[in-house]
Amino acid sequence: MKPIKFLALFLIVTSAHAQSDSAMSPVVSDPQLVDGDFPPSMMELTFESEGSRLNGLMYVANGPGPHPVVLLLHGFPGNEKNLDLAQAMRRSGVNVVFFHYRGSWGSGGTFGITNSIEDVANVLAAVRDTSWATAHRSDPNKVGIVGHSFGSFLGAKTVQNDENIACFANLDGWDAGATGRNLIENNEMYRRIIASWEEGEFGEGGPLTGSAADAVSEIADNADSFWVEGMATELARIPLLIISASRAFGATHDSLVTSIREAGAESLKEYVLDDDHSFSAHRIELAQLLVNWQRAACWR
Repeated sequence: MKPIKFLALFLIVTSAHAQSDSAMSPVVSDPQLVDGDFPPSMMELTFESEGSRLNGLMYVANGPGPHPVVLLLHGFPGNEKNLDLAQAMRRSGVNVVFFHYRGSWGSGGTFGITNSIEDVANVLAAVRDTSWATAHRSDPNKVGIVGHSFGSFLGAKTVQNDENIACFANLDGWDAGATGRNLIENNEMYRRIIASWEEGEFGEGGPLTGSAADAVSEIADNADSFWVEGMATELARIPLLIISASRAFGATHDSLVTSIREAGAESLKEYVLDDDHSFSAHRIELAQLLVNWQRAACWR
């Protein structure tokens, strides 16, 4: 009977330990002690980008900080905003800034690919301002990026142009340059996307303000500079997380990872989840992978 009793005790202890680990996880647990002077909060924000107002918000972490900051970049047009990931990151001690690019979801100005790249750079400059960082309990020297889809493309362009990004998480990223090359070679695809966007995203009451034809033309005209695999050298120099969805952009996963590894990446984690583009069946796992990676790689 002794071996059976020992096994039962081992299973009980192991189960209790697993439950304790789960209870302490910021993905599934609230903070055990809330700072009365500096509690977690959410605040509305606005940023200025090339004379236009960008609407945003910030999830502020528990405690006085200064906390690391993540820019959470949504996709095109941004139906999946990934704010559950923002909540998990906040519970892990990170301030999360979320905003809408020019011409999207009520932000001023006109939506465009280059405009959106500029918007990210302008928000990045704002959160790195020392006065802004002090007022928002943030560390201006620890700023990372989490991008989904089009937001991943914007994150890659930002990393390419800025050597001081702490880390970058690419969630089922869209390669605008690869799409641009396909558009150049396929006139039917070119016309079909314009028609779809005119009726949908840029249509009356839609989330985007601007011209569908101009946006598609911009992608084709900048196919080479928008090619994410061509940014491999710059992406390889910082901690990088790539999580792809098998039923969306997962087909390009191996090629991108190979390019970045061949460029000399020393800190790269990569996963492919069997899911759709929004990771609809893996939200908890997605958050856990993201938070664990940030803790290990980003803020050292």
